[in-house]
Amino acid sequence: MQGKSRYWRLLAILGVLALPLLNPTHTPAAAQGMNRTFPETGKTVSGQFLQYWAQHGGLAQQGYPISDEFNEVSPLDGKQYRVQYFERAVFEYHPENHDPNKVLLSQLGTFLYGARYSADGQPLATPGGGPPLPQDNFAQAQVTRVVDGDTIEVSIGGTLYRVRYIGIDTPETVAPDRPVGCYGPEASAANKALVEGKTVTLEKDVSDVDQYGRLLRYVYVGSTFVNAELVRQGGCVLTTVFSADQETLRARGLRGGNFEVRASSSLLERLVDVVKSGKLTVPIDSTISLAEAPAAIARSRAGHSKGKTVIVP
Repeated sequence: MQGKSRYWRLLAILGVLALPLLNPTHTPAAAQGMNRTFPETGKTVSGQFLQYWAQHGGLAQQGYPISDEFNEVSPLDGKQYRVQYFERAVFEYHPENHDPNKVLLSQLGTFLYGARYSADGQPLATPGGGPPLPQDNFAQAQVTRVVDGDTIEVSIGGTLYRVRYIGIDTPETVAPDRPVGCYGPEASAANKALVEGKTVTLEKDVSDVDQYGRLLRYVYVGSTFVNAELVRQGGCVLTTVFSADQETLRARGLRGGNFEVRASSSLLERLVDVVKSGKLTVPIDSTISLAEAPAAIARSRAGHSKGKTVIVP
């Protein structure tokens, strides 16, 4: 056992590092008459995932399961896959492939390398390792590289950081296994025209970094609010978290708003009827049990959920 414990310490537990704060469903959908529940973690592996786990090193190579199966959108191609996280791997189910390639490993190396290093291999500041993150609400930075239409690399006091624009989402251009999105190059060119090689001011909001370790910031070049300017020029989508404060929007030259309603049983019933009629489509990322609702709500309040947590009787 002593030799085994030394062996465990040799491997980086990538699955634990990469497990996102989601609300995974606890009903393995891939079960095909065989499953195994691991008492060490309380998670169940089923069907082709279990077969792949057993045939590719099992516990020594893949580790224990640390999630049940759930659907996840891949940042590489924007498609949704059935996945399950293990201590040392993430399994993805690809029904479009022929056996034995229906179960593939997620590109953890691609995700982690992109979050930790710049294009030329220089280490980026990341949470939990490397230089500390900037603590000031405002910081002066030098743009060293424009990654795409919504992401840049900057130097703050000689330390490299990757910055993701708050509220901006442009078509993909640099993901290794994802086609270049329509108008993606144009969005990148617009971003380069605004910030490439320039000194910028970074403004922090309620969230400091995203799940990939990138700083989440508003960006200014002189008096130009880059996030807003990209919206004005087109080629990107404006998204927001929390309520849109009108005074703040006006100060930044933006128009927008939000609405608020008081929940009631009659209002919820009307909303359900609208969804059933097909007039309103609600994408559901995952379903959880009622017992897990308090933890899900706590994650949402901490800003870690991708959307809203809805409790349905």
